[in-house]
Amino acid sequence: MLCLGLSGGLSRVYENSFDLPNTFMDDGAAVLVRDGRVIAAVEEERLNRIKHSNKLPTRSVQYCLASAGVHLNDIDRIVYYATEAYCNAVLERVRLSHPSAPIPDARLLLCGLLGQEFGAEIDPSRVSFVSHHMSHAVSSFFMSGFERSLVLSIDGGGDFLSGLLAVGSSTEIEPLVAFPENDSLGLLYLETIRFLGYGAFDEYKFMGLAPYGNPASYRAIFQQFYELLDDGGYRVYLDRVGPTLLSNIQIRQKGMPFTQQHKDVSASLQEALERIVFHVLRYYTKVTGIERLCLAGGVAHNCTLNGKLLYSGMFEDIFVQPAAHDAGYALGAALMASHDLGHPAPRERLQNVYWGPHLGSEGSVEEELVAWGQHLDIERSDDVTGKAAEWIAHGAVIAWVQGRSEFGPRALGNRSILADPRPASNKDRINTMVRT
Repeated sequence: MLCLGLSGGLSRVYENSFDLPNTFMDDGAAVLVRDGRVIAAVEEERLNRIKHSNKLPTRSVQYCLASAGVHLNDIDRIVYYATEAYCNAVLERVRLSHPSAPIPDARLLLCGLLGQEFGAEIDPSRVSFVSHHMSHAVSSFFMSGFERSLVLSIDGGGDFLSGLLAVGSSTEIEPLVAFPENDSLGLLYLETIRFLGYGAFDEYKFMGLAPYGNPASYRAIFQQFYELLDDGGYRVYLDRVGPTLLSNIQIRQKGMPFTQQHKDVSASLQEALERIVFHVLRYYTKVTGIERLCLAGGVAHNCTLNGKLLYSGMFEDIFVQPAAHDAGYALGAALMASHDLGHPAPRERLQNVYWGPHLGSEGSVEEELVAWGQHLDIERSDDVTGKAAEWIAHGAVIAWVQGRSEFGPRALGNRSILADPRPASNKDRINTMVRT
């Protein structure tokens, strides 16, 4: 049984036929699951070179199909990473602004796009749409190996929600509480960082700035932006963020230096995020008695928060799905479909996410290197790791490539840039190399 999970937009690359908002869908990806096991997965940005691609993940689908040696018509279920109602609501807004445009509903639009790209006639009954946050939850719990755990999905928003807390048990997930979009922790983060010269997808930079600041400096101000409720809930007051920050901090434009004030704001925001998440989880851990936790959603990439949860002693074990952002939604969507068709994921811990394109055979690698021969010095070695270690010790920066590429935003050893971490100057060296 083959199930193909998709994340990404409803327009082809370099097209925006229906003037869909750029923020509609991002982090395009495709994941192919056979009988509950992942056999191929890749983010579209790795193939079309558009960062956080919000286009139909055509190349990712091509890779997944080629890996399995199948055609799109061989797929039993194609699953898209949002509810059909949500997609149609977005398309309806487009119709209102373009009343003469012939815009089909989401199901027919997706079938038509896939049909054009792959020369196939897609039966609409083979296409499913799934809940954004339930898919996030599935992508984590089904990969955790836990028999029972709390499952928390938190991000900016999806399907008009910003999060979901559920209980995972065996092969089922039962929602406990959903968090509305206007209480979004992801949007609280975004609304704050825009006053310090950052925007969408820059959250990790702000998280990295926080340890250099003092959260006490703006603690009282940030406490105005949220409220902790007695039942483990919370409220976020996004409308207060802008006016309050404008009155109390020096706004930083992109490219300007960071002041201690900016670092303190970062620390205060990080502390606010942690207080809210800890408040929710303390309450529901006490209510349910569950001592394991699975995390997914974009906010689950906040490794500072994850580390504090791990070392708090609140949980015996914590599992974070490595592609926790929206690309990982394609994973959850495919696993949900496989489960519904009677092939749930095996109850075992995820061991790796090397599901992307393979480096290739020795012959194909040699052919590629020879093609670049005028620009490269090529040397074979019987001790590649030893040679690489020697070069790194003498100050070299190494591009390390082996096997299949990782699924998700983190370099995990198969597509990695390596250098001696001790010289502080190496950070700037590598950044310059990457940007050049």
